[in-house]
Amino acid sequence: MNNIQQFKKNISIFLSYFIYTVIIFIPLSILNIDITDLSQTTKMLYLLISDLLFLLILVKLYLKDIMQDLKNFKENFSDYLDEGMKCWIIGLAIMTITNILIAQFTKVKIASNEQIIREIFPKAPIYMFFATAIFAPIVEELIFRKSIRHLLSNKWLYIIMSGLVFGSLHVAGTMKSIYELLYIIPYGSLGAAFAYLYYKTNNILNPIIMHTIHNTCLVLILIFSYLK
Repeated sequence: MNNIQQFKKNISIFLSYFIYTVIIFIPLSILNIDITDLSQTTKMLYLLISDLLFLLILVKLYLKDIMQDLKNFKENFSDYLDEGMKCWIIGLAIMTITNILIAQFTKVKIASNEQIIREIFPKAPIYMFFATAIFAPIVEELIFRKSIRHLLSNKWLYIIMSGLVFGSLHVAGTMKSIYELLYIIPYGSLGAAFAYLYYKTNNILNPIIMHTIHNTCLVLILIFSYLK
């Protein structure tokens, strides 16, 4: 595959994420079905199947690269895990500190994105676990790390843009106050840490695994909070 074809492939995959958020509801519109009228179980089942199909398509498009990275990851497991943990801890530290500062100095105590997750999780725990701990890490790393990496050759431009896009999309779609734009910083810092990890190791499985660990920890904390 030449450079032009590679560019077209990755820009198409990057845009597919935004297209997916729209076309996911087209089948329901054709059938004249309002998703808000569906039962909670039916709605979550529909979203689960849709997300799973998109995930499989995305993995199929990058399957050759993923298989090569899997072999490479096995050969360098210890080094990659060590580097991954360092990047995650740094990103998590910045994310935690900036979250505290935003909550301390603004009227917004929690990002709407996180609040929505907390509200939906007890109503649809199976779907939310899949969406948070499986779907998001794989899809978001392939979209916001891998596809962007092939579009931007400059190291720091790539890391900054990957973090900004990642952070923005976790805030823009659900924000209720202008102050919530500040949450681009904590979300973006974690995204930038994963981007740095991918740039340094050139193995997409590293940020996918760290992202999975991060989201799974958050899900477990959420579960334990409901069990109290």
